[in-house]
Amino acid sequence: MLGDLLELLQNLPFIIGGIFALGLCIFVHELGHYLAARWRGLKVTRFSVGMGPKMFGWTKDGVDYRISWLPIGGYVALPQLADMGRLEGGKEGENEDPLPSISFTDKVIVSVAGAVFNFLLAIALAVTLWVIGQPVADQNATNVVGYVNENFEVALDSVSEPEVIAGPAYQAGIRPGDVITHIDGNPVKNFIKIQESIITGVDRNADGQPQTEITVLREGQSQSFMVFPELIPVNRTNDRMRMIGISAAYDLVIERVEANSPAEAAGLQPGDRLVSADGTPLLDLRTFIDIVSAPDLQSTMLTLERDEQMRDIALTPVNVALTKPVLQARFTRSGQESVIQIRPDYAEGYEGSKTDPTISSSLVIHQIVDDSADALSNLRPEDRIIAVAGKAVESLEDLQEKLDTLAGPVAQITVGRNGRTLEAAVVFSLVSTEQIEPLTRQLVGFEIRNSTSIAHIDPFTQIADQIGITLRILRALFHTGSNISVGHLAGPVGMVDLLSRATQTDFRFLFAILILINVNLGILNLLPIPVLDGGHIMFATIAKLRKKPLPINLMANLQGAFMILLMGMIFFVLFKDSTRIIDNSQVQSERELQEKLRIRPQFIEPDSTQP
Repeated sequence: MLGDLLELLQNLPFIIGGIFALGLCIFVHELGHYLAARWRGLKVTRFSVGMGPKMFGWTKDGVDYRISWLPIGGYVALPQLADMGRLEGGKEGENEDPLPSISFTDKVIVSVAGAVFNFLLAIALAVTLWVIGQPVADQNATNVVGYVNENFEVALDSVSEPEVIAGPAYQAGIRPGDVITHIDGNPVKNFIKIQESIITGVDRNADGQPQTEITVLREGQSQSFMVFPELIPVNRTNDRMRMIGISAAYDLVIERVEANSPAEAAGLQPGDRLVSADGTPLLDLRTFIDIVSAPDLQSTMLTLERDEQMRDIALTPVNVALTKPVLQARFTRSGQESVIQIRPDYAEGYEGSKTDPTISSSLVIHQIVDDSADALSNLRPEDRIIAVAGKAVESLEDLQEKLDTLAGPVAQITVGRNGRTLEAAVVFSLVSTEQIEPLTRQLVGFEIRNSTSIAHIDPFTQIADQIGITLRILRALFHTGSNISVGHLAGPVGMVDLLSRATQTDFRFLFAILILINVNLGILNLLPIPVLDGGHIMFATIAKLRKKPLPINLMANLQGAFMILLMGMIFFVLFKDSTRIIDNSQVQSERELQEKLRIRPQFIEPDSTQP
């Protein structure tokens, strides 16, 4: 609990930044309505950022300016727009004097102004990114296939074990090196568009199975493949999307070579570009990993480019540890079991073996896997074990030996916690101790350079791209053949989470997300749905065509019904956002926990005395 509170406090500035960024988008939208209403001479009674009860505000020139508690929108109360007043914060009867009616032009201008301002903000941000440039991963800028999953795991439901299935793209015949030109007949120019087109696809075969037609260039010839995407969970809340198991190609350029590694012995150097291994083109690092991970592999012939010349180098991978060893102990009490894991932590600057359990180290409680027996309630993760039954412990093996010699149901374990030394009484009957061996992998000892470049994309392309993805999602959302639903959408909580994470990385990512949000707000608010700006325009247009106003009760009832639907959808999305954020937090905590076990690969220096 304390750790969660500390994490919240550490992230609070970024969360506030995310709320401010989303609030800016809402403010700009409502400012558009407000300024247009003032320009056209309409009466304004309230300007609110947020919905619900008032948080704070002030009144000036008869206008109630306020920040409201629910950050799920905003409104400008305009009594002369009868179809907006009661819905967006006005109260029936709050304006006793009848106000003059307004023209069709006034209604349209005021209603569309919010979306116009959102687009203006998006254009301003896009121009800024065009000038300063934005980081773009090389994989996202290409349409060349780099890797095709021959098979992968799919969880068919939330309780069953994952099932290993053939990768849809591999099964259909798509291979690394193929250049994807069209998805379902629509041209695509990079992998972002490829993935978006697959996820938002709506085609199905006669049996109702999702399908996607992919056109590629292979050896200069155009070929089409019918691929049947799988619905792959993208998180542990079981959100599923269409995927076919492909990733983009990129250049494999060596960033650094590990000391004493096979790569160093073979003469690999930073800047070398990997071309092929045993004749197989290397367009993705996973292809090389698959080759060197083969259990019967003795060596591989690597072709690389250096100084515009091709070279062939023989490499013999070696098995190297990637994690520390872990001691796992099991205890029982009253028929229940408790399990604890302890890891070694080494002094800063220590360069010796990090996989030998006999090496002296700090012994830290890595995690309490299970405490069903309530035997470990006095211990905490990250406690440092100093002694067992009064006897000091110095290494993982030493700890194991002292635990194995314990007798009786109670033992005193001395721990260090937050700079203090504590005596923790542990009630248990020891069942067993076992060492979990380090995770190992066949490696040759090099790192690949992060392939990212700065792109100066013109603002028209940026805005057009965001309009395109917004329209594709809307189409998928209302199409019966799609696998996109309301549950996949992000609401205010999800957007704040996304924006807050962007503020922690690079402000250019934040600008790109704000462009998408503003384009979304602009387009969605112009949909001809009652309660949205497009609904007001629709009502005004119908009244203009029939040459008399629509019945006020009809408009009120339609708006009330759609408001109930809209609020229901908003709260559903808020619930989904919250579950996703909780899941993401749990996943991040698990990653951080596993990161504490990771070590840099250590290659043994060759013994020059041996023949």
